[in-house]
Amino acid sequence: MDDDTLVATQPIWPESMDPQNHASSNTYDMINYSLYEPLLYNNEETDDDGNYIVDPYPGLATDWEFIDDDETELRFYLREGVTFHNGNELTPEDVVFSLKRGLDVEESEIGAPRETRVPTYEDAVAVEDEFAVDLIMSNATPKAIDRVCGYPSIMSKEFVENNDPAQEPNGTGPYQLEEAVEGEELVYTYYEDYWGEEPDFTTVRWNIASETQTQVSQVQAGETDLAVEINPQGLTQLRDDDNAHTATTPTPRSVFMQMRNVGDDTPFQSTEFRQAMCLAIDNEDVTDNVVGEYGEATTTLAPEFLPESHPDLEQYPYDPGRAEELVDESGFAGTSFELHTPQGRYLRDSEVAQAITEDIDSLSNVSCDVNIRDSNSWIDDLTSDNAADQPVASIVGWGGADFLVKTAVVQCSLVEGSWGGNCYDELEELIDEANQMSEWEPYLEASREISRWLHEEYVNVWLYNSFNLYGMSNRIDFDPRIDEAVYPQSATRNE
Repeated sequence: MDDDTLVATQPIWPESMDPQNHASSNTYDMINYSLYEPLLYNNEETDDDGNYIVDPYPGLATDWEFIDDDETELRFYLREGVTFHNGNELTPEDVVFSLKRGLDVEESEIGAPRETRVPTYEDAVAVEDEFAVDLIMSNATPKAIDRVCGYPSIMSKEFVENNDPAQEPNGTGPYQLEEAVEGEELVYTYYEDYWGEEPDFTTVRWNIASETQTQVSQVQAGETDLAVEINPQGLTQLRDDDNAHTATTPTPRSVFMQMRNVGDDTPFQSTEFRQAMCLAIDNEDVTDNVVGEYGEATTTLAPEFLPESHPDLEQYPYDPGRAEELVDESGFAGTSFELHTPQGRYLRDSEVAQAITEDIDSLSNVSCDVNIRDSNSWIDDLTSDNAADQPVASIVGWGGADFLVKTAVVQCSLVEGSWGGNCYDELEELIDEANQMSEWEPYLEASREISRWLHEEYVNVWLYNSFNLYGMSNRIDFDPRIDEAVYPQSATRNE
């Protein structure tokens, strides 16, 4: 292996090379974090109570400030002398374009896929006579700066208007695309005109290996430096290998069984049926015996280390007898459905789905089968604008430092039939109310009310908060992040 080449392995090929138009953590690692850059990065911290907090530091913005007393206009002072990989210079117009592409429903040619990322977004404008951009929001929120840490990936307006970014990436990051072999390998080389420090490794090669054993064997043989998202068995193997080391970290990602409540074909429009599914699954058994020590049973979408987590929620009891009674009460006795799951996208996802399916199928009045899917085709169906194309039930993992944003995306379709097939008017009102809070304590109280509501309305079968597991050759040092981001430039060479 070349001393200047970092080899990293992911289980899934990127959904797209367009950094804004996808919904995949693997794609973020391989495309967004390798080739593109945000305005601000997040230097992860914890507060005195052990809560995870966002700590911003400069990316393509060197400084930032609110320029009004109401704190609704956030100005970013941009880094000068930055160029994209095709040689175009970074301009404020590129930043405005990138913000609007992701957030502005009226102006985005890709449908503003991240409109809920900054739910208070109103406009983005270049500042006259300044190398700066103003992000204008409808109201103040204590999460304003958090929500732009790591987002959006800044793109060249001119390049995107004349090329297909889904096929041709063009960012400002430390690496540029050298070669792509569909489904197998991405090769990046250091961008010589990069504005920042040169990384330890001037070439990055991303390999795709869907089987953990393949990843483990590659690390053991010195063919891979960093295996991302291995499973617990693979972690154990590498811990016992003198040529490798491992790392784990908790994440804000909750894994749950999502139940689509939109459409005539779903029994999950019934609260009683949803509650029955929550009681039918022995989550303690699933967490202990399938996920093991690398998952913590959860009661809602926000894990305990986020301040928005509700402290008083309890696990759903395992009660298959009561579950059968609730199915009868719902009017959906005799229902059959498929539980869809990707394989290798989340920690033990397909194994968890099989265990859950067995619990549900053991009820006398419900039949359930598991459907193990290719990850990218599954996400295409899950995010379809047509509810009928979406799986009626899926294993989904979702999370992030901003609990409210993730809740809005996954649990509350702002347009019926969009992302995830859930539409709860009362939840939408609670989210809107929380997003209007300008002070931290009222915001926390409103967020915890959302956690309670999600739990008590049995919106999903909450399963576990997932750890991320990494295997590494002794040639490198890499510190995993709680937000799961993998920045190849942060890997260093062990002397």
